[in-house]
Amino acid sequence: MPPFGLKDQLRILTELTARAEEQGDVDLRAAATEFNVSYDVLIGWINDLVYLERRLISGDKLDLTDAYYVEDGILMVSKSNWLRDLESDPPEIGVSVALLIAATQYGTMGDTQNLALRTAKEKLTALVGQTYPVIADDPPMKDEVAECIGGTRAQSQSIHIRYVSDSGEVTEREVDPYDVVALSDSWYLLARDRAKDALRWFRIDRIITLVPGDHRFDPPPLGPLPEGFDLSAIAVPITVDVDPAILDAIDDVDVSTLTPLEDGRVRAEVVVYGPSRLEHFLVAIGPGAEVVAPEEFRERRAARAAALLAHLG
Repeated sequence: MPPFGLKDQLRILTELTARAEEQGDVDLRAAATEFNVSYDVLIGWINDLVYLERRLISGDKLDLTDAYYVEDGILMVSKSNWLRDLESDPPEIGVSVALLIAATQYGTMGDTQNLALRTAKEKLTALVGQTYPVIADDPPMKDEVAECIGGTRAQSQSIHIRYVSDSGEVTEREVDPYDVVALSDSWYLLARDRAKDALRWFRIDRIITLVPGDHRFDPPPLGPLPEGFDLSAIAVPITVDVDPAILDAIDDVDVSTLTPLEDGRVRAEVVVYGPSRLEHFLVAIGPGAEVVAPEEFRERRAARAAALLAHLG
């Protein structure tokens, strides 16, 4: 029987719970044979899924029979589960907190794109009124990777990395580095894999070596980050005088204060995350905006605008 890691466990549990949602129940003995795992091990995983919520808070078990439960080797799901049925009553606040922590925990196992999980987390977050992030420790290569992130074409350079994949295979890749962010207990590099011409998230603690490459690139404007990323380490405060309509149209910016100005603009104190988003913000606020502080960002804004115009020309 092959060893099963967390991603294998999550993949199997996701498949079984999805089947339970569609069919109403799943024969776990048959599933154990299908996935080549012992029945006792599979039952242990299912019990962790059912009981994990309360273990994360106090260590004791809470039988959440309004979600999933097992009878005679059959995994069943209740149709009145609040996470699926808008007409059902929500769980009491202690259970909601536990479920939210559990959902956050499962989200760290690699299934960040699971729509059902994200929807459940959104409902629970609205009910609880707060999130429960886990701050990642800095891995050894984190500073070296962060130093490779450039804000202009002149500063942005590809890097060659030796990287350990999920399967344990060591691969060599050339990537264009865009951003460094944290999700729960891991730091990630967002980069374009040049061989595959696709954006990828690379866990920084799996990067063995890093050397500069020869390719220069212009960092693109980046879209919204996945829910749950901790951005405190790359937060950049900036104060600008800007048209409020333009400010409203810019994503991934946290606005702390707005002060109306006599000319119709507002003085906005904002936080931008990461060098790529900062470069985009400096030009996205438009030619009618002014950088109030930090003063050095005025030159950075002019340099970024000149680089874009030269690139278009």
